[in-house]
Amino acid sequence: RAGRMREKIKARPGVAAPGRAEGNKAHCRAAVDPVTQSTTTAPGGQRSIAELLAVGAENVYFEKSGAYTGEISADMLADLGVRYVIVGHSERRALFGETDEIVNKKVLAALEAGLNPIICVGESLAQREMGVTMELIALQVKSALAGVSAEQMRRCVIAYEPIWAIGTGKTATGEQAAEVCTYIRSLIRAQYGARIARSVTIQYG
Repeated sequence: RAGRMREKIKARPGVAAPGRAEGNKAHCRAAVDPVTQSTTTAPGGQRSIAELLAVGAENVYFEKSGAYTGEISADMLADLGVRYVIVGHSERRALFGETDEIVNKKVLAALEAGLNPIICVGESLAQREMGVTMELIALQVKSALAGVSAEQMRRCVIAYEPIWAIGTGKTATGEQAAEVCTYIRSLIRAQYGARIARSVTIQYG
């Protein structure tokens, strides 16, 4: 039905659902915009690129279905073979008014659908200059992970990307990035324990 977000994407008769081909397994943590995965086998029986990459999406909505024109649910993404989804990007927060509460709803919806959320956190230049970077990061991380179990935490990725380094030509120094990423891991360790903290991917950018 036009104008409504469907809960599932159904494959047409005789057409395999994208990314669902038997034997099509992802073996690395690369994420790209949603595309249909090719199941073509490379010459010599080598695995195709599609078998080596995990497909990701740049956005997801937290409701399963309903009158949310233009949105896509976590179940729809999973049905397409998507494995990762970006949640909480600073542009979504700034331009579309996504709050920490909305980010948390998206994280929970993604996990429920079997997706791996890439949770974005980061401070503005003004916030860094005010010396509140760590306080802001703590709020964003803790809010995003509210209600996330220890087992679900293993499937989450935390991406630190300071707002002042997006599209400005500036980048955080290695020391700045390492300091924040180390702090994020300490937050996860305090909430979920050392073993879980070691297993979670925390990246810059």
